[in-house]
Amino acid sequence: MKQLFLLSSLVAAVSAFSTPPTATVTDFSQDPQTKLVSVSYTVDAAAIVTPEFLADGVALDPSFYADSLIGKINAEVSPGTTYTFTWSPDLHGSGIDLSGKDLTVRLTVWDRLTPPPYVALDLAMPGVARYYASSNAVPGGVQDIRWKTDHLLMRRVPAKNVVWRMGSPVEEPGHDGTWSQDSAHKVKLTCDYYIGVYPVTQHQHELVGNNVPDNSYRASPWYKERPVGGISYNNLRGAANGTNWPNANLDIAHGVESWSYIARFRAVTGKLLDLPTEAQWEYACRAGTGTGLNNGKEITSKDVCPKVAELARYASNGGKINGVRPTDYAATGPTGATAVVGSYLPNGWGLYDMHGNIREWCLDRYMPETRTMDDAPIVDPAGATAATGTYSDKGHAIRITRGGGFDDAAYQIRSANRGNVASDTGWYNLGYRLCWEIK
Repeated sequence: MKQLFLLSSLVAAVSAFSTPPTATVTDFSQDPQTKLVSVSYTVDAAAIVTPEFLADGVALDPSFYADSLIGKINAEVSPGTTYTFTWSPDLHGSGIDLSGKDLTVRLTVWDRLTPPPYVALDLAMPGVARYYASSNAVPGGVQDIRWKTDHLLMRRVPAKNVVWRMGSPVEEPGHDGTWSQDSAHKVKLTCDYYIGVYPVTQHQHELVGNNVPDNSYRASPWYKERPVGGISYNNLRGAANGTNWPNANLDIAHGVESWSYIARFRAVTGKLLDLPTEAQWEYACRAGTGTGLNNGKEITSKDVCPKVAELARYASNGGKINGVRPTDYAATGPTGATAVVGSYLPNGWGLYDMHGNIREWCLDRYMPETRTMDDAPIVDPAGATAATGTYSDKGHAIRITRGGGFDDAAYQIRSANRGNVASDTGWYNLGYRLCWEIK
């Protein structure tokens, strides 16, 4: 019998306010000629406001208006100001007939500790963030090319105060008790967090970091939507404060060097982005599952597995050709080497490529995991310290990587599998996914 992944959960939501924030619609009108809908509103506390339009009291599919809202909506707002936004039903409303129907609007107000499920951070316009109440409310849908190129789309992970099983039991197919040391143990995370719907792509990294470390794809017309690789932990966070994480001084616990790639993402977005911890990564990958794969299935073979092929680009479905990793990635087309992000099935929380495609750096230093399910839950684990962590022969901290890469075997793709790489290493199959804690 398999162990349950979720062991317990505190389901009561804790508001950031003693009284939840509210919004008041101060004006609602529709021009009889242009059909343009205009809405004005105020809020009584700092909040995030998302809209819902109704026709004769029945909610419309958000995809009908997601791409044609203009103004201050799906955004962070403050009291003391009247905000206005408009919707043009004829602009992106093909197939919707509102003639003769009573059109109304309903505003949902979210406090800062329970924000909407999705946020899109604009990488071309500094400081612009848009929040969406569902995947249907994301303009163009989550697979739209903008979310793989010039915006960073993130999904809120409901992790606060959930006690869950991290790692894998010894009976799990592919469990490795010697190399990756992914012993099953209990963990509790104390806050929700946003994590990238996709790993950072070539174009996103190029736009913010001003370079693409791995140029093997540049001749390909779809290189921009493939995950970026060839990046070391030191270049992501810096070689001083950045490589000292975790730090006992909480003021610089997420400190990075000003020239680092993550510092550049923070400067553009205005958010305290970072790599996820190993626990945050695994919790997000699993999306409530306790099996080797996040679709509720186990691998059937250590090396080649059709169940892995449903979820990931890995060695046996294009990552290697005739057993060899291709060197000319562009020439392999979309079926060789890495895949365009989002090419395989997402997990239950709508996160793509958590299995395969590119290995993803986590914050933690590596050390073998020896704790068991008999031990008390570990709260917000941060990995090994500088004193207990493992180091390379050149003195660089060895850090955790997760998810497996496009040229890895089936067992290395499992949710619990742990990679370990020196922080100065920028291998071709090493990329990253960004995280933002909600505190």
